[in-house]
Amino acid sequence: MANSSYKGLAQKNSVITCTVLSQQLPRLLEACKGVESINVEMRFRFDEFGRICVSAITRAVLQIECHLCREPVSWQRNVDFDAIVAHDDAQAAEWLSLRARKDGLPDNIIVAAGKDLNVAELIEDELILQLPRQVCFEEECGRRPSMQFHDEATDERSAAEPERPKPFAGLKALIGEGVESTINDSQE
Repeated sequence: MANSSYKGLAQKNSVITCTVLSQQLPRLLEACKGVESINVEMRFRFDEFGRICVSAITRAVLQIECHLCREPVSWQRNVDFDAIVAHDDAQAAEWLSLRARKDGLPDNIIVAAGKDLNVAELIEDELILQLPRQVCFEEECGRRPSMQFHDEATDERSAAEPERPKPFAGLKALIGEGVESTINDSQE
């Protein structure tokens, strides 16, 4: 697999199944707390224009920082994509203009750094793009802070606390007396 060219894989309609090591994905490691496992299945072929196409199914289990409790949360996802493999930016730009004129072409164009297969290069961007911004709203987090503001414990504490002075407690009575005296004055 290390010496397999993209072109050779497409010519053979190859299917590659492998596990990607976390050290091969430095930008993904930067974006999350850790990588538990990443398994990939890739299918290579040529399209009707002779371009190298890849269909990938990636099963990833990552540790992502919870945005509420800041602890790592396990995040499991299948990330599937279809792409065309370009060998340079000029080729990718040409294919982008073709896509604008003809429907049915894959949305993803991956510019490969070399001619030989680099699985990490193909999947890293797709995994980073799928990372959630707020993991606790999407996954169950056992350490997620409670969003409850009124509970029995609060009621018990407030019942046990001595009553605080209320400086405006007599104001209602004074206002009521003032209204009554105004009514009595106007009747006399």
